[in-house]
Amino acid sequence: MGQNRRNKMTKDQGNLMGHFAKAFGQLGDPAILSILLKSALICVAGILVLASTVGLGVYGLIDAFGDGLASLFGLDDESSLAALFSVVAFLVAGFFVMTFYLPLTAFTASLFLDDVAAAVERRHYPSLGTLPDASFLKGLHMAMRLTAMLVLVNILLIPVYFLSGPVSFVIFTLVNGYLVGREYFEQSALRYGFVRRQDIASLRARVHPGPLVVGLVFVLIASIPFLNLLLPVIATMVMTHLVVPATSKI
Repeated sequence: MGQNRRNKMTKDQGNLMGHFAKAFGQLGDPAILSILLKSALICVAGILVLASTVGLGVYGLIDAFGDGLASLFGLDDESSLAALFSVVAFLVAGFFVMTFYLPLTAFTASLFLDDVAAAVERRHYPSLGTLPDASFLKGLHMAMRLTAMLVLVNILLIPVYFLSGPVSFVIFTLVNGYLVGREYFEQSALRYGFVRRQDIASLRARVHPGPLVVGLVFVLIASIPFLNLLLPVIATMVMTHLVVPATSKI
């Protein structure tokens, strides 16, 4: 039993590495390149808006309570106070960007799901033929619902992140790995006609490795500068490779 389980885990790891290799190997596809550029621009714009909003909010709070903070930290001169405020604003903005970047990438991926999946199908699964695009309204509704869940859960966990010290990284990775893996999986499942909850659950049982394991890798990619800009496209391509063989459509 133990040996069979180890063999299965090794096979799953090999499959996942192969799917990532296929995804990175297709980044030069003209159809993928154009989507990659648009996706990266959306992510960069989202980062800038989020960082600016949080930074301005922090500066507003500091401006309102600056005198109290100055006396709390024993700072008298304006330069020291300004330096402290800048560091605080930078750290808080960085924290919020890291926390909410994953929901941003997941929602961005939903905008290009059909185009990315179609490019993967043409190269790797030509026997599928040309599939109709998933319902835009259903896809948008699912993306908004799952993205809202990602945002809400992370907002609720902010106190935990701050209070749990080094363990916060583990909590953040596990929670977001599960939610992000689930979001990308369900969006991909929708393209292949899996809409009902029981059908999605049945498909999930046939996907190896499962969405949680794949989601953990996506969270890791999201933490790597510049590579994280590729995440919406890479994640969609990898999930397509995982889902298509499990649908029995090839």
